[in-house]
Amino acid sequence: MPAYVRSRSGSSSSSPWRDPGAAGRIAVWAHIGGFIFGALVAGIVKLSNFEKSILAPAIAKRTSWSPSEQLTAALGKLDRNDPDGSIQDLVALLTRSPNSIEGRAALVAAYTQKATWLPPGESRPGW
Repeated sequence: MPAYVRSRSGSSSSSPWRDPGAAGRIAVWAHIGGFIFGALVAGIVKLSNFEKSILAPAIAKRTSWSPSEQLTAALGKLDRNDPDGSIQDLVALLTRSPNSIEGRAALVAAYTQKATWLPPGESRPGW
Protein backbone atom coordinates (compact mmCIF):
# COMPACT_ATOMS: atom_id res chain seq x y z
CA MET A 1 0.00 0.00 0.00
CA PRO A 2 1.47 3.43 -0.95
CA ALA A 3 2.42 5.74 1.93
CA TYR A 4 0.04 8.50 0.88
CA VAL A 5 -2.92 6.10 0.94
CA ARG A 6 -1.90 4.73 4.30
CA SER A 7 -1.47 8.19 5.86
CA ARG A 8 -4.84 9.39 4.55
CA SER A 9 -6.65 6.37 5.88
CA GLY A 10 -5.67 7.16 9.46
CA SER A 11 -4.09 3.78 9.96
CA SER A 12 -0.58 5.18 10.17
CA SER A 13 1.07 3.85 13.26
CA SER A 14 3.77 6.52 13.06
CA SER A 15 1.34 9.36 13.77
CA PRO A 16 2.49 11.23 16.89
CA TRP A 17 -1.14 11.83 17.91
CA ARG A 18 -1.75 8.05 18.12
CA ASP A 19 1.55 7.27 19.83
CA PRO A 20 0.92 6.88 23.56
CA GLY A 21 4.65 7.04 24.35
CA ALA A 22 6.36 10.05 25.90
CA ALA A 23 8.54 10.68 22.85
CA GLY A 24 5.48 11.13 20.65
CA ARG A 25 3.86 13.59 23.05
CA ILE A 26 7.11 15.56 23.43
CA ALA A 27 7.52 15.84 19.66
CA VAL A 28 3.96 17.08 19.20
CA TRP A 29 4.25 19.71 21.91
CA ALA A 30 7.69 20.77 20.70
CA HIS A 31 6.26 21.45 17.24
CA ILE A 32 3.27 23.30 18.65
CA GLY A 33 5.54 25.37 20.89
CA GLY A 34 7.86 26.17 17.98
CA PHE A 35 4.95 27.31 15.87
CA ILE A 36 3.61 29.57 18.64
CA PHE A 37 7.07 31.00 19.33
CA GLY A 38 7.61 31.70 15.62
CA ALA A 39 4.22 33.38 15.32
CA LEU A 40 4.97 35.59 18.35
CA VAL A 41 8.39 36.62 17.04
CA ALA A 42 6.93 37.36 13.59
CA GLY A 43 4.22 39.49 15.18
CA ILE A 44 6.74 41.44 17.28
CA VAL A 45 8.96 42.03 14.23
CA LYS A 46 5.98 43.25 12.21
CA LEU A 47 4.60 45.53 14.95
CA SER A 48 7.98 47.05 15.78
CA ASN A 49 8.84 47.82 12.11
CA PHE A 50 12.18 46.12 12.78
CA GLU A 51 12.36 44.91 9.21
CA LYS A 52 11.78 48.32 7.62
CA SER A 53 13.82 50.40 10.03
CA ILE A 54 16.84 48.16 10.64
CA LEU A 55 17.03 45.13 8.36
CA ALA A 56 16.09 46.70 5.02
CA PRO A 57 18.62 49.58 5.21
CA ALA A 58 21.38 47.20 6.30
CA ILE A 59 20.64 44.85 3.40
CA ALA A 60 20.41 47.72 0.92
CA LYS A 61 23.76 49.07 2.10
CA ARG A 62 25.43 45.71 1.52
CA THR A 63 23.80 44.95 -1.84
CA SER A 64 23.62 48.32 -3.60
CA TRP A 65 26.31 49.45 -5.98
CA SER A 66 27.43 52.84 -7.14
CA PRO A 67 30.47 53.47 -9.32
CA SER A 68 33.49 55.20 -7.86
CA GLU A 69 34.43 58.64 -9.15
CA GLN A 70 37.63 57.18 -10.58
CA LEU A 71 35.69 54.55 -12.56
CA THR A 72 33.24 57.18 -13.81
CA ALA A 73 36.11 59.42 -14.94
CA ALA A 74 37.84 56.52 -16.70
CA LEU A 75 34.67 55.51 -18.51
CA GLY A 76 34.13 59.13 -19.54
CA LYS A 77 37.62 59.23 -21.07
CA LEU A 78 36.87 55.99 -22.84
CA ASP A 79 33.69 57.53 -24.29
CA ARG A 80 35.73 60.51 -25.51
CA ASN A 81 38.19 58.18 -27.34
CA ASP A 82 40.99 58.67 -24.81
CA PRO A 83 41.97 55.06 -24.10
CA ASP A 84 45.41 56.00 -22.72
CA GLY A 85 43.91 58.31 -20.08
CA SER A 86 41.28 55.71 -19.29
CA ILE A 87 43.92 52.98 -18.89
CA GLN A 88 45.93 55.20 -16.55
CA ASP A 89 42.86 55.87 -14.36
CA LEU A 90 41.80 52.22 -14.37
CA VAL A 91 45.26 50.96 -13.40
CA ALA A 92 45.23 53.39 -10.47
CA LEU A 93 41.73 52.20 -9.52
CA LEU A 94 42.75 48.54 -9.67
CA THR A 95 45.87 49.26 -7.62
CA ARG A 96 43.60 50.64 -4.91
CA SER A 97 40.75 48.09 -5.36
CA PRO A 98 42.15 44.98 -7.05
CA ASN A 99 38.86 43.05 -6.76
CA SER A 100 36.85 45.58 -8.76
CA ILE A 101 35.15 43.54 -11.48
CA GLU A 102 33.84 46.69 -13.16
CA GLY A 103 37.34 48.18 -13.21
CA ARG A 104 38.76 45.05 -14.80
CA ALA A 105 36.03 44.93 -17.44
CA ALA A 106 36.55 48.61 -18.25
CA LEU A 107 40.33 48.04 -18.51
CA VAL A 108 39.76 45.27 -21.06
CA ALA A 109 37.48 47.62 -23.00
CA ALA A 110 40.09 50.38 -22.85
CA TYR A 111 42.87 48.13 -24.16
CA THR A 112 40.52 46.88 -26.88
CA GLN A 113 39.66 50.43 -27.87
CA LYS A 114 43.34 51.41 -27.87
CA ALA A 115 44.16 48.51 -30.20
CA THR A 116 41.37 49.34 -32.63
CA TRP A 117 41.11 53.14 -32.38
CA LEU A 118 42.61 55.31 -35.08
CA PRO A 119 42.42 59.08 -35.41
CA PRO A 120 39.98 60.26 -38.08
CA GLY A 121 41.37 59.96 -41.61
CA GLU A 122 44.02 57.36 -40.77
CA SER A 123 43.92 53.71 -41.73
CA ARG A 124 45.92 50.66 -40.76
CA PRO A 125 48.54 49.50 -43.24
CA GLY A 126 47.26 46.54 -45.21
CA TRP A 127 43.60 47.07 -44.37
